[in-house]
Amino acid sequence: MALVHVIKNGTKISAKHIGSTGSHRDDSDTLWLDGKAARASA
Repeated sequence: MALVHVIKNGTKISAKHIGSTGSHRDDSDTLWLDGKAARASA
């Protein structure tokens, strides 16, 4: 389903998970498709 989301909507995700708690939380609204090691803050 994540792959389908990226194909349909690009790398932006819904802001409802930003800063929330739980397994689907994230710090930003952009999906990193090249892996954690490629991030500047990894």
